[in-house]
Amino acid sequence: MSDESLITAVSECPVLYDLTLKAYHDLTKRNQAWRDIPAMLGVTAEVSRKKWKYLRDKYLRERKAERDRKKSGAGATSFKRWKYMAIMGFLERHVKERVTSSNMEQGDYSQEIAPEILQSILSSLQKEKENTLALDEDEHFMLSLVPSLRRLSNQKRAQAHMRMQQVLYDVEFGE
Repeated sequence: MSDESLITAVSECPVLYDLTLKAYHDLTKRNQAWRDIPAMLGVTAEVSRKKWKYLRDKYLRERKAERDRKKSGAGATSFKRWKYMAIMGFLERHVKERVTSSNMEQGDYSQEIAPEILQSILSSLQKEKENTLALDEDEHFMLSLVPSLRRLSNQKRAQAHMRMQQVLYDVEFGE
């Protein structure tokens, strides 16, 4: 079974793709059509259905890709058209675009930030900067003590650590 023969056979059975037909909604008639096609092509119904699904889906993907390539703003690119696009063209009027929805209005893609939000962000950054600056001053002071501590013996260094901690404790808790 060639792809072309399957496409031709399906195109001759509108009950398989034309949603406007009353027979399309009759599952018995569609199943009968799917039994007739494989008989003509010499394959099983399952194989022909799977192959058709693949071909139909491929057609829809290629159709969408062609539309996307033609959109305004899309760069000019060369592409090879799928070889079955023309013979599967009979599906064109039977497939519909899915309508998407969004909570944004069309063309409402502004990158502006509301003034309140901007102010909030700026104040947060300013507070963070002030905290970092204060932290840096304390760190620099403590780092300035490191060379003196390193000159001390282990015992005197431990004693200096204890006294510094005692001074900080007294200042913080007021003894």
